Amino acid sequence: MDKDTFANLTSKPSFDQISIQLLQEYYEAYLTPYVFKYDVNLNGHQTIELKFNRDNFCHLLGITKIAEESKNVPERLVRNYKGNRGYDGIKKGWITKKKLNLLHKSRYKDMKRKMVWFYLVHRLLQSPKAIDYKYQVNQIASVDIIFFDEIQKAFIHLGILKKKGKVPNVYVPSTFLVEPITQNNDGKKFIDGQPIISVTRYEKTLAKK
Repeated sequence: MDKDTFANLTSKPSFDQISIQLLQEYYEAYLTPYVFKYDVNLNGHQTIELKFNRDNFCHLLGITKIAEESKNVPERLVRNYKGNRGYDGIKKGWITKKKLNLLHKSRYKDMKRKMVWFYLVHRLLQSPKAIDYKYQVNQIASVDIIFFDEIQKAFIHLGILKKKGKVPNVYVPSTFLVEPITQNNDGKKFIDGQPIISVTRYEKTLAKK
């Protein structure tokens, strides 16, 4: 499977059909080249920008969490599984599904769920619903806004965090969450009770190099 096939899937793939490297290629083709702009009603009307970069990728998939909680990764080496170091590790082929499974089997299961639904991220961004993330759920922190939608019998969420700096209203992705809708789960635990944000306009432009 190539990145374009992955991006245009009509149902989630099996885990065996995809690799971390494939998701990285998708990320580079469909997310990092662009700035995603939204008009929102959040403390009044404002325009926000969402930018994807290398630093966020390992965290979005849960790779960093696997390393942080593994007994087999010394604390000084966790940095090899996050940010640019982790991104390069994927590029070079030494961060793989097999290796991560050996590091932490429970967190690896969480990563598997994220990976098979990751093909929906660019579609979610086209017309998201949004909430102001005021109340922590499941210890999910470092999130200001959650974009979400119900797609293919699951709630897909992208948490974004306001970036500190001189340029106002720039956000970066901070977490990717999936809640399948089942007979016993309505999938809304991250959004129930949170203030709704109205998204009134969406624009995608090429990022400046």
